[in-house]
Amino acid sequence: MANKIRFVTLGNGSRVAWDEFASWNYSKQAGKIWGGRNKGSTHSEETRKKMREAIRPDVTAETKKKISETLKGGTCYIHTAEHLKKISETHKGKVTSEETKKKLSEAQKGKVISEETKKKMSKAAKGKPKPWLKGKVASEETRKKISEANKGRVFSAKHRKKLSKALKGRVFSEEWKRKLSEAQINRWQIKYDLLY
Repeated sequence: MANKIRFVTLGNGSRVAWDEFASWNYSKQAGKIWGGRNKGSTHSEETRKKMREAIRPDVTAETKKKISETLKGGTCYIHTAEHLKKISETHKGKVTSEETKKKLSEAQKGKVISEETKKKMSKAAKGKPKPWLKGKVASEETRKKISEANKGRVFSAKHRKKLSKALKGRVFSEEWKRKLSEAQINRWQIKYDLLY
């Protein structure tokens, strides 16, 4: 007896063979299942059950229980260092196409991030290296914009105290001191030329 072909019903109403559906990554699966449905709609418990079964019909009850326990309380799954390394290796060398970049950009447009979320993002990023800036040199135009934006900026007493605390105990190299000195001399020379 031939094996029965299983199908998955997508969000737009079309059907696709399970073998093909299973070859997609999770993001594509979720997008195809829910992408064509009305935003903000509320599904019944029965519909949710069908959707879960459509995405992962081969997942055991035990595995489902583990996933449920992991996600309880709104906490996200924390990857191990080994798992993160594997993810990193998998994505190395991958180049995002311009079309994909455009789609990602469009998807983010209009999204409003709350102040609380902004604070959390800022806190999470503090002290971490920024690989996307590694080896990049700001153009003269960008430097000029940064300079103009900072002109006349007045730091509060609280902010100055934080800066002072952050710089305490920091040891600067002789080369760095020389560069700083030259930069200050140049600034004063420009001010002098403008005044006299």
